[in-house]
Amino acid sequence: MKKKFFVVAATCISSSIIAQQTQDSSKTKQLDEVVVTANKYPQKLSSTGKVLTVINRDQLEKNTGRTLAQVLNEQAGLVVNGAQGPLGTNLLVYMRGAGTANTLILIDGVPANDASGITAEFDINHLSIDQVERIEILKGAQSVLYGSDAVAGVINIITRKQTGNKPLAGNATVAGGSYGSFKGSAGIGGKHNKFDYKAQYSYLRSDGFSAAFDPTGTSKYDNDGYRQHLVAMNVGMQATDHWQLRAAGQYGEYKADIDDGGLADDKNNTIKNKNLQLTLSSVNQFSAGSLHVNLNLNNTNRELDDAINTPVGPNDYDPFHGEYKGKSVFAEAYSNLSLQKHIGMLLGVDYRGQKASIETTYGKLGEDSLTAHQESGYASFFVKDLNGFNAELGARYTHHSVFGSAFTYSFNPSYTIAEQVKFFANIASGFRAPSLYHLASEYGNARLQPEKSTSYEGGVQYFNKGNTVNIRVNYFNRIIRDVIIFRSLSAPPYAQ
Repeated sequence: MKKKFFVVAATCISSSIIAQQTQDSSKTKQLDEVVVTANKYPQKLSSTGKVLTVINRDQLEKNTGRTLAQVLNEQAGLVVNGAQGPLGTNLLVYMRGAGTANTLILIDGVPANDASGITAEFDINHLSIDQVERIEILKGAQSVLYGSDAVAGVINIITRKQTGNKPLAGNATVAGGSYGSFKGSAGIGGKHNKFDYKAQYSYLRSDGFSAAFDPTGTSKYDNDGYRQHLVAMNVGMQATDHWQLRAAGQYGEYKADIDDGGLADDKNNTIKNKNLQLTLSSVNQFSAGSLHVNLNLNNTNRELDDAINTPVGPNDYDPFHGEYKGKSVFAEAYSNLSLQKHIGMLLGVDYRGQKASIETTYGKLGEDSLTAHQESGYASFFVKDLNGFNAELGARYTHHSVFGSAFTYSFNPSYTIAEQVKFFANIASGFRAPSLYHLASEYGNARLQPEKSTSYEGGVQYFNKGNTVNIRVNYFNRIIRDVIIFRSLSAPPYAQ
């Protein structure tokens, strides 16, 4: 069943950016964008041999009124299952045909997940276009740089920070559409001496439509409504000429009506989802490179409530209530070093800790059993712009508190001819650690090993010197071993 949305949007922008100089569009060139996700240091997009796509702020502003999932769903090689469904639909991200949870979501370069989920992937319903500066989509195995879950690639969602030098500036956006949909966003930001700040609030509501298909055509299925609030804050301080500190926080909550399935309408089934993220970061520049430190706390609280309908329908079962709480802690330190003009090195360590508690109508699992942590060390060596030749060679070692160790590697050479034609290749391995639910729930198996992958990729890319034309053709082959399959069985011990 197809549903069409119609959206009308209006935007108010602070006076500091209303006045713009008129330019001859025939003389305007698209800049070679600077990206950070490919190798964890700023570099021109054309200089990396990895398959990377950038969705910049201009593109996001043209999609005002749409969801982040809808924008991602239009990218080549990327499918977001549920993006066209009612708001609040469970969103599953598939990249290059890999299973969900094999694509790692990053927020400002920091892994985001839900420790209480079956596969632990992050719910991108918690992110709004209004609060995103740009998105970098990096395809291919990236476990050397980003660890577990980066089997098919990573999506780095970079949040908005204050730009400009005015002490106070504001913005506001209003959008409305069919099914009683309304979206509003407002924010302020500024810069004073060594401090900058930005705060943004977004609200989204919709009366929605039924996710269940009505075979009778009587239109008696109820609409699945949605309400969401998002608040984000970002504060930076230039402590010294070479040292920058930044603190960021985001809190989001939404409530959605949901159905039981494609043919099962449910008038009392709801989900409430809350997410809190707090991040501290430090960047210290020195003559030979930079030192980065990131600390992140990610808390999720999901509540499912499915009461019996009145009158009782054929799809009603026992009433169900479940509360799922997940806590993730991430700490990382890495350094980019320039050994000489054409040779660089990246060294880093990181820590991931996860805890969860699950309490449902059928029982309770506490943090004493749903807990795990992993520590990693990684290194990469780079050859940069050596007469058009670039290369990366890297490896990561990870120790997991339950399954033991994992080792990954990558080799990514590329060669650019006349700054317009680039040949690239990539040989890399990846892994995905079992989730807490996989390991320690009532359905779990503590003997599970991580999924392991090996990827081979090669291709050619053409871009003109104005970067107004960009064509890429590539081939990849990915092999995944020890695939984790979670399937509900009708026989004990899986029957309720």
